[in-house]
Amino acid sequence: MTVALIGCVSGVYCLSFAFDIPDSVLGLVVSSTIFNHYIWNLVTCALYEQNFIRLLFSIVGIIVASPKQLDYSPTDQFLLYMIVTTVLTSFATTTYCLVRFFSTGSEVMVMEPIYGCGGIIVALAMYSRKFLGKASILSSFIETTSPDTAVLSMVTYHNFPVVFIVFSLLCWLFRMRWLALDTSFAICSCVVSWSYLRFFYHNEDGSVGTEFDEFQFVNMF
Repeated sequence: MTVALIGCVSGVYCLSFAFDIPDSVLGLVVSSTIFNHYIWNLVTCALYEQNFIRLLFSIVGIIVASPKQLDYSPTDQFLLYMIVTTVLTSFATTTYCLVRFFSTGSEVMVMEPIYGCGGIIVALAMYSRKFLGKASILSSFIETTSPDTAVLSMVTYHNFPVVFIVFSLLCWLFRMRWLALDTSFAICSCVVSWSYLRFFYHNEDGSVGTEFDEFQFVNMF
């Protein structure tokens, strides 16, 4: 699954060279989605990265959020989860932009493109949180007991969605906006993906949802 997602993100990046202004075609531009019927950008916006450096960051994020030991079965339910959360995240972001536009009159909210893999990374991280819980992210890739890595070991799949969002917000705070163009996707995806896994996801044993206490939304913080 990780390879397939990386392939999709890389494919959309290559596709962007076919357009004169790819941001307005592949990114989520609320006005274009509504008036020009650019329905496809509800999906492509979550896969599109404008430059190569951000593409590399996104690939690393996808790899970290979906470790190889994670079981994606039943595959059809995982694919349904990713598709639904991606589209609903785009809808939620569009709604937020429209509310901001009508409440403040800021045309930037409906004219400026929004894009990036933040929403997908958070959705993957939330899925990993369901199945891997408090497993350390660092230990999923390397085996180490060095005290120098103690801080990094504190980042687990249980809190990774929040860590990712906090990182995005800090990028906004310190004016590194190019690294946080998808912050709204990440925030909306956190709520949407948790809600889907909590109430609607069909597990391999036939049960629906996730009921154990550690998966509660408030326990992420």
